[in-house]
Amino acid sequence: MLLRGDLGSGKTCFVQGLAAGLGVAPELAVTSPTFILHAEYPGRLILNHLDLYRLRDPEALEGLGIAEMLSDPDAVMAIEWPELLGCLPGDKYLDIALSNPGGDRRELAFSAFGKRHAWLLGSWLDNAERNGYGFTVSS
Repeated sequence: MLLRGDLGSGKTCFVQGLAAGLGVAPELAVTSPTFILHAEYPGRLILNHLDLYRLRDPEALEGLGIAEMLSDPDAVMAIEWPELLGCLPGDKYLDIALSNPGGDRRELAFSAFGKRHAWLLGSWLDNAERNGYGFTVSS
C-alpha cells in the first residue's frame, strides 16, 4: 500500500495500526524507518515498512529487494512517500492519501487498484462499520 500525505498527517501511525492488525508483537515498536529506509516486522504476515522521505536517489533502493517483497504472498508492504520511487510498484495496490485538517482528526482517501485490493478495501470498510468506527464515504 502506498501512503501519501504531508509530515504529521498520520502515515506512520497508520502503519502502527496496520502492524497491530497483522499481529506484530506490541513490544516491537513500529517507528518510521526514515534513516534506514526499510524495517521488517514479523506477525501473522510480515510487514515491510518503507519510508522514503530522505531518499535522494531511487537507485539506493536496488539492494532492498522491493520486487521480492511485493511478490511475497506472506507479506504486506507499506510505503511512505511513494512518489519518491520514481514509478509505481505494479498496477495492483491500495493508495491511501492522509491529511490533517487540524487537531486529532485525520482524513483518509482510499483508492484500490486491482480486484484483490478492491475486495480488501471493501472488507476493511465493512469490518470498521461493524465494529462501530465512524467514517464518511464520499465519491
